[in-house]
Amino acid sequence: MTPPSYDPRAGFHTSPWPPLRNTVLAVLEQSRPHACWGLVEVDVTDTLVRLRRCQDELRLAVSFHAVVLHALARAAADHPKVLTYRHGRRLVTFSEADICTTIDHWIQGHRLPALHCVRGAQRKSLAAINWELRAALRLQGPAD
Repeated sequence: MTPPSYDPRAGFHTSPWPPLRNTVLAVLEQSRPHACWGLVEVDVTDTLVRLRRCQDELRLAVSFHAVVLHALARAAADHPKVLTYRHGRRLVTFSEADICTTIDHWIQGHRLPALHCVRGAQRKSLAAINWELRAALRLQGPAD
């Protein structure tokens, strides 16, 4: 078995594809390609109460969107295997958690979704992610 290789300049390392994963792949290939379904219900009552208390104390608006992205980034930092994908017969594991999300942009009088990627999110504070989302929302689309 080939040992994992790491290139610090590239920001990722590769490792060989484990043959046991072929079983999982065979099951996943039975469904539609590139499809992922899921339904999750989460009680965010305590989080919203703490967020409101924090906003009142700091006199600063923090979006719930930023709180969710920050939590996702922290979870990815704690479990780096979620930053791994298959490329051919190798596994590529990234050292940075880039989290992409949609934000609203008004373009020619229409509200359209736009993609925004928070790069290196695992290193950013909640305030930094919140500021970045606010700055992205202020960007204007093409001239009307």
